[in-house]
Amino acid sequence: MNPQGRAPSTPHHPARPTAPRRPNGRRGAFSGSKGENMILTNPVDPALTGGPNDFFPTPEAEVEKVILAMNMRQWAEEQRSKRAMPLVVDPGAGDGNILATVDRMLDVEIFGIELDRKRHQVCEQRGLQVWWGNFLEPAKSLSTEKGKLGFLQSLVTSTPGASWFLQNPPGYRDDDGRARQFVEWSLKLALPGDRVTALIPRQVDCLKGWRHLFLSGSGYRCCLTPNGRMRFVGDGGSRDVAWFTWEKGYNGPAFTACVEDINASNMIWP
Repeated sequence: MNPQGRAPSTPHHPARPTAPRRPNGRRGAFSGSKGENMILTNPVDPALTGGPNDFFPTPEAEVEKVILAMNMRQWAEEQRSKRAMPLVVDPGAGDGNILATVDRMLDVEIFGIELDRKRHQVCEQRGLQVWWGNFLEPAKSLSTEKGKLGFLQSLVTSTPGASWFLQNPPGYRDDDGRARQFVEWSLKLALPGDRVTALIPRQVDCLKGWRHLFLSGSGYRCCLTPNGRMRFVGDGGSRDVAWFTWEKGYNGPAFTACVEDINASNMIWP
């Protein structure tokens, strides 16, 4: 039983926990009790975390730039005008830099998942709504793709177009498929009009395993590049990465631009 006297939901009957009011008056996304949080937890293989050399914390200044460039504030306002609550999801939240920046800049709900227990605890300490678990394997009892998708969709989607997956996924080596799996899984979860933005190596569109994500009909919309190599927080060093965005159901032309060149007079959205 949880502190409210209710038995926590089970993966077989997933339900959105009622989110309590946060100090700023908005609702945090699906924060629930610790008992409810454990729904998402699958036994974690330490090897899956990739070790310390696979953790590249996103600089909050870079997140600010992409939020402004993609006009996410207008997107959030449009969703609320439709009586939908906009939700930003980070399926590999790390220390929470992306969600913390979103929470500071936008009037939206936030929700994250983090596999590494220590990083999850950092997110908790920052007051972020992040569950401890494996985005690609959300619960041991869910063995089919349909079951996994249904469970996660009950948490991260509601109204078509109201969810935005904003992430810096793990797996920066060219031969590591985890970053691609995070993008693919996000797109499977997305409803029509939902968007998926991932900070990934700039040349992934040239890699064989990624090509299907850039074909006509894939929903690929744009690539926003930083001005030079991005320097990550702490010991992350610098890497040649870019923000790639897909929109579920989009079937138009895609483009590339420098995130530094986007301003109020030439916003790329809607």
